[in-house]
Amino acid sequence: INTATAGTTIYNFTPSDLCGTPVVMPIVVQPLPLVAINNPAPVCAPLTIDLTTPTLVSANTLGLTFTYWLDANATIPLPSPAGVSISGTYYVKAASSSGCSFSQVMPVLVKIDEVIPGMRYQTVTASANTTTQLIARIPGNNFKYNWTPATGLSSSIVSNPSFRNNSPLEYLIKISSPAGCHFTDTLMVNIQGTSSNCSPKIFLPKAWSPNADGHNDKLFPLTNCVQRLVAFRIFNRWGNMMFESKELGEGWNGMLNGRPQQNDVYTWVVEATGLDGKTIKQAGQSVLLR
Repeated sequence: INTATAGTTIYNFTPSDLCGTPVVMPIVVQPLPLVAINNPAPVCAPLTIDLTTPTLVSANTLGLTFTYWLDANATIPLPSPAGVSISGTYYVKAASSSGCSFSQVMPVLVKIDEVIPGMRYQTVTASANTTTQLIARIPGNNFKYNWTPATGLSSSIVSNPSFRNNSPLEYLIKISSPAGCHFTDTLMVNIQGTSSNCSPKIFLPKAWSPNADGHNDKLFPLTNCVQRLVAFRIFNRWGNMMFESKELGEGWNGMLNGRPQQNDVYTWVVEATGLDGKTIKQAGQSVLLR
């Protein structure tokens, strides 16, 4: 028998002297393994990607063993395949031990979106009730935008809305990557020929819900007419600091050392510098709700 299809096939074998009783011989032909890689979805740093997850590889047969490598020749092992934290191309080697000689090395693409700190743009001066183009930075392809408040804007979900208003406004620009990573920039628009009585203000919500739905996932100060965040700290009820930042728009997602923290009341303190150069200090409490 030179060729056979996969599965169980029954053949009649007759001895060479033609005198014997034909022997029925079932022959099982193992299929050649077919293996494909399902590239993992991008994640946001500091999250990692697990290359050992079963959903990474699609195969038409069971009993395959997998090893993980840094090179296409499978000579340099990948040290921690269950926690890859650097974007790049890695390699998975599939091998069969079911009697078939089989080995295949396949590339897998890993994308980790790095943390991008928020920033304050240079103040824009516009004329009252005159259309002025505003522009937010574009870190890459397919990023999403959300400007708040939407007052005076032609659109609040584009990178370059038009502004038309008769009073100054400060905008928070939430920019989201395709992987769902968020950072917040700030832009102040003054009106030419009028005195800007923009009073520095800080507001934090009474509660936040870090459940990765894209809404209220992080606790951070919402600012108005603030040029710099000196310090933002969050403490648990025992006085242990859970989070600290000096970046506008950067907040706490309720995680500490990779572990979600319990639903509870947390105390925050914030210090900032207003556009008028004055220092603002506030403290309060917010509830973590999952």
